Formats: sequence, structure tokens, C-alpha cells
Amino acid sequence: MTPSSTEQTLRLLGKWYLEVEGEITKSNLLCKLSMLELCGWIEIEFDGLVRKVGKKSSCDTDWVEKDVIGKTYGFKFEDHFRSMICKLVGESAAGKVDFHMEDSFPGSLPRLKSLLGSLWKDRGAFAHANLETNISTQITFRAPSWCLAQYKDIHSLLVHLDMSIDFALKQHLAP
Repeated sequence: MTPSSTEQTLRLLGKWYLEVEGEITKSNLLCKLSMLELCGWIEIEFDGLVRKVGKKSSCDTDWVEKDVIGKTYGFKFEDHFRSMICKLVGESAAGKVDFHMEDSFPGSLPRLKSLLGSLWKDRGAFAHANLETNISTQITFRAPSWCLAQYKDIHSLLVHLDMSIDFALKQHLAP
């Protein structure tokens, strides 16, 4: 897992954000776009991890795309990601992923769950309302620099998750 163009995009949005100082509508739009960009990246990363699990466990690629990834809309850990992993390799293997992540990287699994839960709530507020509604309901507009910091934190946690998936699948799929 390497940093993607998402990091560059968030940096660019942060640069533009600083250039529109005092222009509230433009700065709010850049904040909203930064949040949606970050959340879209998380979904893409989760889909990639699910594809990897599907491939390693010899699942039908078309089924993984259509019936697992294609029917999942979101990035909450338990409701979306773990649910997809369970469909592919079962609860036992998913539990091994959780155990390895917590054992090898203490505190990282609850931190990941917490960050994703908070972002899911913020994303919903932005994705399901227009800018005027966001402003009238006094939604917190987090600066692109905040989204970039979240990106870096989540990226490192997803590296831990990826390593835990590799370890757990080797155990689970071993003859």
C-alpha cells in the first residue's frame, strides 16, 4: 500500500483553501470536497483489500465484484469492511485478522474503527445535503489539512490491517 494521488489531491485542495482566505463559500466547498475525496479513497482501499482476500482464498472474481463489493456502500469497519471479509473467508478468519492486528499493533484496530466511524458520520452529512443545508445546520467544515492528517493516520492503520490480513490468511488457508 503506497500513498496515492489522493494525498496529492488533498495537498492541492489545501493549497487552494489557503488561497481563498475570506471567501467562505469557496473555502467551505473545498472542505466538503476534501472530506468526500478522503472518504472515497477509503472505500477504494477497502475494495482493494477485499479483492486481495478474494484472490488469495480462490473466490470467483466476478462474484466478489458483483455480490460482495458491488453490494456494499460505505466504509464503516464492522458494517462494511468486516462484513465483506466474512462473506469471503468466514468469521473465523476475520477474527484472526482482528486478533493479529490487535496483538501486533496494539490499539490500532479500535483507533481505525473510531476514525472510520467519525468520518462516516461527517461524510453522510456532506454527501446527503447541499452546501446551504450544511451551513444552516452548522456542520463543522474541516480544513483540507485536517483531511490530509486523517489520510496519513488511516493510511498507516490500513498498512497494519493489510499485514494482519496476510498473516491471518496464511494461517487460515494453510493445509
